[in-house]
Amino acid sequence: MIHPTAPDAPYRLVVSGAASGIGAAVARGALARGWEVLGLDLPHLEGDSGPVPIIGCDVSDEEAVVAAFARVAEHWPAGPDALVHSAGVYAVTPLLETGAAAWDRVLGINARGSFLVAREGARAMAPRSGDRSVVLLSSVGAVRGDDREPSAAYSASKGAVTSLTRQLAAEFGSAGIRTNAVAPGVIDTAMTTLTNDPEASDAFFASRVPLRRAGTAEEVAAACLFLAGPESAYITGVVLPVDGGQAIL
Repeated sequence: MIHPTAPDAPYRLVVSGAASGIGAAVARGALARGWEVLGLDLPHLEGDSGPVPIIGCDVSDEEAVVAAFARVAEHWPAGPDALVHSAGVYAVTPLLETGAAAWDRVLGINARGSFLVAREGARAMAPRSGDRSVVLLSSVGAVRGDDREPSAAYSASKGAVTSLTRQLAAEFGSAGIRTNAVAPGVIDTAMTTLTNDPEASDAFFASRVPLRRAGTAEEVAAACLFLAGPESAYITGVVLPVDGGQAIL
């Protein structure tokens, strides 16, 4: 029996932040599955800066996001099947040292960017039928505080992403568009500072992470691709931790 939500080949995925880190791992994983992939990333990375062609886009800029998805439509007039929004910024600053401009920058990229990319991604998917998927990136920081790497702006922005995920799942469900999020813990990428100090990281993992290690971009990407793909066709509104168990301690 053919699954009613099985996509027409090839499966088409848009990945933001595709030039590096988790986004690049998602792009590579999708290519390995035989999917077609278009990437979004910073304007100076446009071209072949990552594993897939990059469309330059500042995700906090509404006009830039709208223009980027217009270019996606030029490639795929029927729209993508799925979107993984990985673009984001991490800033470690104690709250008393955080200025309003720095706060606005982090919220602008992480929260406003998620809203804009999800909105335009859903609009781009509208011409297609069947199962479609939006995957956002939240964080363990949305549900846990951290005195070692304090970042109230980052935590607040990812809390907004978590709430946005559930709201969009409710709003988009009737159109056949699922919305889920992945919430990484400490992942060994260029954004992470904890893993730069072996002594501090060993103490952190021993006391706060049941699996006693950092995760990899590929492990986060695997969760993103599961939620983006047809295997998760009856899953929406979920925030899936990929944190080695950090959120339970």
